[in-house]
Amino acid sequence: MNKMLKKALILGAIGFVVGFLIGVFMWSLDAKDNPSVHYDFLTFMYCIVGGIFGASAMGSTVVYDVESWSITRCTITHFVFVFAGFYLMAYIQHWDIFWNIGFLYVTIPEVIGYIIIWLIQYLIARKQVKKMNEELKDIRNDLNSQ
Repeated sequence: MNKMLKKALILGAIGFVVGFLIGVFMWSLDAKDNPSVHYDFLTFMYCIVGGIFGASAMGSTVVYDVESWSITRCTITHFVFVFAGFYLMAYIQHWDIFWNIGFLYVTIPEVIGYIIIWLIQYLIARKQVKKMNEELKDIRNDLNSQ
């Protein structure tokens, strides 16, 4: 099995468990505040959908391991996975965020978050490239001095 696919499946499985548990936690908060809430198949399906979202979000982080891709391409690809997964989850769970201001309340922080992720990744990569260039310069100087 491809190493990256294996990593995506492992991360996806971890993400599924985390997403499912978050769904259970959210259901329990709702059940605590609203005594009419009870456990049924629909609640279980909401938790499953949360797990699927967690799996897609965490499993898709392997895009950052594709060495031939730019940081921008990795970040945009992961954003698309998370954005699509979130809105699919919201649609299945009948959240009313699509045709009102709620869409912006969710989308704008997500876009800002990904801009911050991109910036951090860019700064890390730039520092690594600068360090490699300095090491190459030192090696070149050592070779020239011999």
